[in-house]
Amino acid sequence: MEPQIRAQAGLQPQSTLRRLLSALAVQSYLPNPNDTRYLALDLSQFNTLSLATVSQVTNPVVRSLMIRIGGSATVKDTKFPVFWPLAKELGIPHDIYMYNWPGWTVDQHIRNFMDSVGQHCDGDLGNIIWVDAECHADKTKRQVSDNTYGVVEAIGRETGKPVGVYSGLWFINGYMEIQDWMSDTKWWLAQWISDQHMEHPGPPQTISAIPQENILWHQTGSRCQASIYNGTGYVDTDRWCLSENKYKEIYDIVEEEEPIPADWWPTYSQINERVLSIEGRLAEIENRVGRHLQA
Repeated sequence: MEPQIRAQAGLQPQSTLRRLLSALAVQSYLPNPNDTRYLALDLSQFNTLSLATVSQVTNPVVRSLMIRIGGSATVKDTKFPVFWPLAKELGIPHDIYMYNWPGWTVDQHIRNFMDSVGQHCDGDLGNIIWVDAECHADKTKRQVSDNTYGVVEAIGRETGKPVGVYSGLWFINGYMEIQDWMSDTKWWLAQWISDQHMEHPGPPQTISAIPQENILWHQTGSRCQASIYNGTGYVDTDRWCLSENKYKEIYDIVEEEEPIPADWWPTYSQINERVLSIEGRLAEIENRVGRHLQA
């Protein structure tokens, strides 16, 4: 049976009993204002909050959003048609993410994805498209990796956009075959603190096949109090792993230059006065030189 997947790969799934016991100890947190990494939120139909409030909170500022469009062969996220255009209207950089279910073929994934894009994106595909890989569907490691790469490659071919992979180290090590494509791919890796009393400080754990410079985002937790954004329940938090300049490059951020004050430009009379002053000084220098030569 295919579950309703949302980016939740920060902790390895547990048995039902252990999950119930762990839930009793799980806490919640607010975004760490002392974490200098850029903050992002990832959203789906499971989240309730106000993007208008998100755009107004300043400590820390939410720099980006990853918004779930759906996934697999049939799932369409019911809140994508709400969150996506509003993020654009508010000027918040935004990425699409969709989840991969290896039990379906690559073509089935792409048909569903492109149908949703055609219905709701109006030509705006954001900056990066993310493929959520956290389900094995009882397939072999090779089948999971082949299917994931097939979806990544097909989405890139169909959209012309860069495509990255969301996952957690436990899933990569436990359910995926390490393949060459992984070292050339952008990654968004999840790693949380077990009781979620705070964001994970990072950096997320990785493997040699995934170099640190290819890890763009770190999902730091899933229990951020949505009340800070005029919402209910919780929301996932993410932190940028690379430099500020790299963020601006990838997300095409152009900083506006401060306008030159109107009174900065000199008036004609001020220019004329300056010219006369310079001419006077030049004449004085010429006189001095002449007297020196005659002596």
